[in-house]
Amino acid sequence: NAVLLFSAFAVQMCLFFRTAGVLNVQYGVFYVLYSAANVVYIVGAGSYFGVRLRTTTVATAATLGTYLCLSYLLGGLVNAMFLQLFWPAMTSSRGPTSRIMLLGFATSMGTIVVEFVLGRHLLRRACRSVRQYVF
Repeated sequence: NAVLLFSAFAVQMCLFFRTAGVLNVQYGVFYVLYSAANVVYIVGAGSYFGVRLRTTTVATAATLGTYLCLSYLLGGLVNAMFLQLFWPAMTSSRGPTSRIMLLGFATSMGTIVVEFVLGRHLLRRACRSVRQYVF
């Protein structure tokens, strides 16, 4: 799976450079953190669901389902509740757009932290289950 993950990362970096134009260091660091959090979560959830569930298909579906739920619902990409709660505050601001940027950054950083913590926790649980039932 490492070849697929690195190739996906390479394609995403090419798209990032294409859309960003000139490389900005802050965006690059944030993008690497976001990609690393995705990899940690997918590896941890895949290992955990692979150990705990009976079939590979169900484990893959559970991993993909929880990843999509975290990315799109918690991450604010398609979070209607996020827009409903913060849209009046963002549009009533007469000053700079820093509030909008900080709210977007906060949801993205929250997603990164949750993915790192949950991925690490699920990987530890998978290792514990393997040690308990195999050895």
